[in-house]
Amino acid sequence: MRYSVCIALGATIAVGGCSVEEEPELEEVGFISYNSLAPAAFLDNGDALHALAGGALDGAATVLVDDEDGRSLLSYVVRCALATGVTAAFPRNGLPALVYTGQLGFATGWKQNALGDTGRRLMTGCLMGHVNAFETQVPISIRNAIVGDANLVEKLLFPSQELTVYGNYFAPAAAREVYVCFGKAVAQSLGADGALGGLLPSYLDLRVCSMSEECGFNRVGACYRWPSIPSVTEAACEEQSGSFYEPCHEAPIEQQMTPAWDETVSVYLQPVHLTLLLTEYLELICDLSGGLIC
Repeated sequence: MRYSVCIALGATIAVGGCSVEEEPELEEVGFISYNSLAPAAFLDNGDALHALAGGALDGAATVLVDDEDGRSLLSYVVRCALATGVTAAFPRNGLPALVYTGQLGFATGWKQNALGDTGRRLMTGCLMGHVNAFETQVPISIRNAIVGDANLVEKLLFPSQELTVYGNYFAPAAAREVYVCFGKAVAQSLGADGALGGLLPSYLDLRVCSMSEECGFNRVGACYRWPSIPSVTEAACEEQSGSFYEPCHEAPIEQQMTPAWDETVSVYLQPVHLTLLLTEYLELICDLSGGLIC
């Protein structure tokens, strides 16, 4: 990697040097997953997700089984929706059914019934929380006030809030929308704009969209006006309660009042992995600037 210095993580737990530490034991924590879902696998399959939500998940016939991106997305759908150890099977023409196992339990009732409105919003946040345009898979703690907060062990292991997501990508095409704001740890590292400089792409721009000029994720800016970061003067969300923000809006509330979303999903990282993702961001900025900013 081009960068030999670690990015300051402010009040988060300090990382010794820039080395990658060994993975912690995660058996005791409940909302741990790994974020390696490609943005296109999610964004290009909105119609399939809308169709899938109309009936029971287990046994559903879906076009997602027909290609690699679709199967990847389907595995994350089951991971997000069902509880640990619960499975859902998907038939294939002339081939054995695909069977995936749940983990996070964001929509447990979907196994046997259609997905309701609240479930569609929760699932949108959970799936978006797994998107990683940097293609650097890291463990994440993914939390929601309705489904449940992380336990103390998980909070200690994953203290760095990266982002919060809200919206509904299971809706009909005309009503499909996803919003994402950056969390406190990103603001502590990159400042009020969540970017290396005001005219450069932000962390969210490259984190969820990579180099794509077109991005289906609406990036709102900072999630909250944290008292400890006075430079953040505009934010998407009205209130902070523990790990969560709600309600969150479609534009900074200081600019205009837009519709509010209550079903938000927050992603937390270990400091060492936030450093890795921020370094990926800096490397992309270096490439975009032709080596001028490295």
